[in-house]
Amino acid sequence: MDWTATTHLVYLAVALPVTVWVARTLLVNGTAFLTDVYEGRAQLAGSVNRLMVVGFYLLNIGFVLLLVRVGGEVRGFADMLETLSGKLGVVLLVLGVVHLANVHTFNSIRKRRNEERVRRAEAAPWRAGSAVEEAVDQAVADRVAERPVTDRGRIDDGYDPFPARGR
Repeated sequence: MDWTATTHLVYLAVALPVTVWVARTLLVNGTAFLTDVYEGRAQLAGSVNRLMVVGFYLLNIGFVLLLVRVGGEVRGFADMLETLSGKLGVVLLVLGVVHLANVHTFNSIRKRRNEERVRRAEAAPWRAGSAVEEAVDQAVADRVAERPVTDRGRIDDGYDPFPARGR
């Protein structure tokens, strides 16, 4: 076997398992992140995570296979090491960029969702100082004022949690 064929085989023997390892790591750890992105909907997060891993496999294994043919003839061991380091370096950079793009995309979704949640909370009619809050406070105050107070300063609303003891 010549040096070029050996280089291709070593490259595939290293690049494909690294790609599988990264994809499995994303599958295992991505569900928790996506569950937060999708507001606790674990089934949806798991489905999206599996679909993303399939896309990750297709994209990166396709790239690894296309990169096999890139480069010239390998004439010796030193050429083989240089070619392998260049190709594997490119594969690792692409894996990292794809991963960071996914994380950035879902982090943006989560950030927009949190900002929208804050906007909805600020626009809610029950926020501090609103007419609804004042009406509820007044109703509670009126209800408390209607209750008779015992000689010990407690509100007597007729309810005794310990009826056997008496009053």
